[in-house]
Amino acid sequence: AYRPPLPGAAFDLQILDQTAYVIAALLGLYTVDVSNPNEPFELGTDTSRIHGGLRTPRALVVREALAYIVDINNGLRNYDVSNQSNPQEIGILEKPQEMTDIVVDGPYAYISVQDHTTGGDRSLRVVDISNPSNPVEISMLPLSNNTLALAKYQDLIVLPDALEIMESGKNTFLHLVDVTNPSNPTQAGELDTTNLAPNAMSLIIHDHYIYLGDSQNGLHVIDISDPVHPRWVGSLPDLVMVYDLAIAGDKLFTASYAWVTMLDISKPSLPVLKDVYITS
Repeated sequence: AYRPPLPGAAFDLQILDQTAYVIAALLGLYTVDVSNPNEPFELGTDTSRIHGGLRTPRALVVREALAYIVDINNGLRNYDVSNQSNPQEIGILEKPQEMTDIVVDGPYAYISVQDHTTGGDRSLRVVDISNPSNPVEISMLPLSNNTLALAKYQDLIVLPDALEIMESGKNTFLHLVDVTNPSNPTQAGELDTTNLAPNAMSLIIHDHYIYLGDSQNGLHVIDISDPVHPRWVGSLPDLVMVYDLAIAGDKLFTASYAWVTMLDISKPSLPVLKDVYITS
């Protein structure tokens, strides 16, 4: 495998039309040509970090010629990436600041927000991005705990709670939020995850199954065919440090700091470990 030099820790990436869009701590947005996987090369980078823009980017979504990036300290930053060698910041929503993940669907961005202070702002935010140069928050739903990831399934936004060490002992939940009306998100259902995945770091949805990755408690499978009553159907508790997930066909890939695993999910409730690739 070839590892192109990237001056910074990468937090998220998306590949679109043979271009990888990568966000890195302190270094912002990079575009990389991956048309030849053995010889990727950098196309361009933004310069907004010089002026206090992307400093701690956490997640991104690329749609057509636009990139939407959430930064833990600098809010939502929208980029025109039509010229991949020179991405340009075009719109900003600075508050709330501690945004952790983003999903884009049509003219709306759904964003999870954390807060490390007692009684702080922990919420789901809905932002109108029909004008990328002027994103506008249109609604919010308070949450009881921090959440680091979210995903969309039909008219639902799914968010798992994630506790910090000092919060141990609290109950945690997987929240299913109805966003049929984006201006008025409402809780549709929830599942108690206190004994399953209290430190959820990632999730991905395939058909009507959620694959939920926990930093300490492995991988869990949750059936949301009835969103009002989601139910746990399987797990791999020994698969520790599941920080990110991806699906290709009937294969699920999990990523940690040191390895990537491949699992067979042809039987969704019974994931089977097939291979492990050590990355460090």
